[in-house]
Amino acid sequence: MHEEISKKLPKAKWFLYDAIDTNVHQRAATKAFGRSVKPIFRYDEAKTILALDCDFIGGEDDAHNNIRRFSKGRKLEKPEDSMSRLYAVESLFTPTGVSADHRLRVPASAVARDCGGDRSRTGGERWEQRPARGG
Repeated sequence: MHEEISKKLPKAKWFLYDAIDTNVHQRAATKAFGRSVKPIFRYDEAKTILALDCDFIGGEDDAHNNIRRFSKGRKLEKPEDSMSRLYAVESLFTPTGVSADHRLRVPASAVARDCGGDRSRTGGERWEQRPARGG
């Protein structure tokens, strides 16, 4: 289609827009490690997870693997087992926020600005405390 339009309208400019940036994690990891890498999130190995306006259970790339790994980290098979803790800071209600042990709702503009933990800048919102599951 692009070729056909370019033939008929040679001065036309072609722009692509994707509402969801699917390469953001890869660009961030590449910048952090100084070489091109594809991040693989090991939620099953994490003891504490902080999701900053990131719906890794519902709307991010590779959500099916994220769900599987996250669930594995929460599975208790023996009484002495421990499970991961999920903290979510988000502007909208998401599946990740629903699954969180502690959730803080803030305006979207405040997530990046206030991720350092100073609650005074967000009006002093408090974490939604939920009882620990599995002991």
